Amino acid sequence: MLVLVSVAFLLLAGPIAILIITQRYLWIPKTPYDRALNWLAHSFTDNLMYTNHAINFVLYLVSGQRFRGEVKRVFCGRGRKYTASSSTQRPTDQSFVTETSSQLSQSNVPVSIPLE
Repeated sequence: MLVLVSVAFLLLAGPIAILIITQRYLWIPKTPYDRALNWLAHSFTDNLMYTNHAINFVLYLVSGQRFRGEVKRVFCGRGRKYTASSSTQRPTDQSFVTETSSQLSQSNVPVSIPLE
């Protein structure tokens, strides 16, 4: 999936980068014909870049199995449902919790509460 999306990016978004660099340093249009050609080249490469943005979803859908599964889960409502509490809580090691709480209960920590 990563290779497919990267190759598509290089082929479709690369020409606009090359054109911008070329326009900046090498190709400065002076005549109306050169300006029209510059505008045409910029429009064409701009559309290639937008095509890359538009087909990214399709490329992910075609090449990514996990992505397809998540799209099915989102749009069809199938699969495991996530809730805010289950996704943010991590499982705890019960022995660590028990050991720590017993150490705290056995320690004689003086607690002073200031009286106002």
